[in-house]
This record gives sequence, structure tokens and C-alpha cells, in this order.
Amino acid sequence: MYEWAHQEAFDKGKFLERYPKHGCEAQCLEYARLLANGSKHFNPKVKVETRKQNGFSSAFSDAYQRPLIVIIDHGKEISFDTILSTVMGFWNLHVEELRKR
Repeated sequence: MYEWAHQEAFDKGKFLERYPKHGCEAQCLEYARLLANGSKHFNPKVKVETRKQNGFSSAFSDAYQRPLIVIIDHGKEISFDTILSTVMGFWNLHVEELRKR
């Protein structure tokens, strides 16, 4: 979405220049980009690992574990649902700005 909205490849540094108060969103966009490119291009150099587990979608309840986990930063884990909701929340906040371009 970033590439479509800004007509340039996603770069975390450039994103933070444009949106300096959105560090968490920048990191989530980076994880999403790595996952998408890694699966789309079957890229073995992708630096993000995932694991599956039994779980429920975030539409069901935030109290339950998620089925897709992204392993980041020395074993720290984050659910893909969290990454996706962070990215979508950011774009929902900025959609009007983008429409005016």
C-alpha cells in the first residue's frame, strides 16, 4: 500500500521522515513487507520467521491465541493479526490525506 500511495518503494527511514510519530507502524509495515515479498518471491533471505499454532481470529476475541505468529528480534513474538491491525489502523487514519493527492 505504501508503494501505491507514495509512488516509491517502502523504506523505513523515508516512512519515518514522512510520519515521524509512527515508529510502531513503520516496524509493522516492514514486517508485512518482508513476509509478503518472502512468500511472493520465495525469497530464502527473508529475515522474518513465522510459526503456526491453534488459535482463533481476532474477529472472535483478543483474549485467545492467534494462529499465525511472527518471530522477531531475538525470539520475540508478535501475532500477524497485530501487525495487520496496526497497518490497517494507520492507513485508515491517513486515507483522507491520501485521497486529496
